[in-house]
Amino acid sequence: MPNSDERTRFSRFIEIAFYAALSLIYVWLMGGFKVQALFDAVYDDALFMKLAGHILNGAWLGPYDVLTLVKGPGYPLFIAAAYSLGMPIVTLQALLYAGACLTLCVAVRPALRAHWPLVALFAMLLFNPANGSPQRIVRDFVYASQSVFVLACAIGAFFRRDRSIGVLAGWLSGCGFFLGWMAITREDGIWILPPLIALAIVGVAMLAASRTRQWILRASLFVCVPAIIHVAMILGVSLVNLRAYGGFIETEFTAREFNDAYGALLRVAPEQDVQRVPLSRATRQRLYPLSPAFRELQPALEGPDAGWV
Repeated sequence: MPNSDERTRFSRFIEIAFYAALSLIYVWLMGGFKVQALFDAVYDDALFMKLAGHILNGAWLGPYDVLTLVKGPGYPLFIAAAYSLGMPIVTLQALLYAGACLTLCVAVRPALRAHWPLVALFAMLLFNPANGSPQRIVRDFVYASQSVFVLACAIGAFFRRDRSIGVLAGWLSGCGFFLGWMAITREDGIWILPPLIALAIVGVAMLAASRTRQWILRASLFVCVPAIIHVAMILGVSLVNLRAYGGFIETEFTAREFNDAYGALLRVAPEQDVQRVPLSRATRQRLYPLSPAFRELQPALEGPDAGWV
């Protein structure tokens, strides 16, 4: 009869086999989707492909034009990585998401005694229909994986706050890396900060209450490691942009100058509110005579080719 250690090892082997089998099935299913880049989508698919091509040619994001810095380089870097690895982008996206789901299951393992509920959780996350089918070259599919990775690493660090410093720092470094990559992929990632801050506050409070060995160091790591890595990645992109284009900015939409100008426009009270229109045509017409700088944009905003209207 097998002893308890042998049964445990066999159960762990079967569990790992389930994770591997489910991941392979998921990657195989995702590989069946037809993915295309819409080259008339100049702000999305076409832009990402163009920027990735410049990265592969060693020219960073290429010659500067009005679209070069409107979006972060996170997704073009991912496209370039897929090409360099000789891997279809949909396959790499599927592997990334499977890795994110697996990381989340590993992160919450200390909170669950039984392993098989984690396998069920992995399957539900992996085959969640809300993740959609990757039919275009857009950053949404990578963004979902980044979000899961960030939360998984933060949760993993929380449940391992009393483990070795190396283990804790590893989880926190993963959180900082994916938070930084997320920041240079999309500009609207502020929504993920509340759960991270809540986990950090509770983790630090529990460390302080427990008075475990090196609790001050561990509490400092909780706050500093993700923040430092996150900020370092944004600063790195900004420094490269400074060297390439003369501006220390991550994207033009996150630049202080753009936000100051846009904020000034939004502070103008409209004569009549138009639902979901922050700056109506009537308000723009009132502003053109008052602002020479804004008047320079009038041909682009009001011209015959203003299809955005």
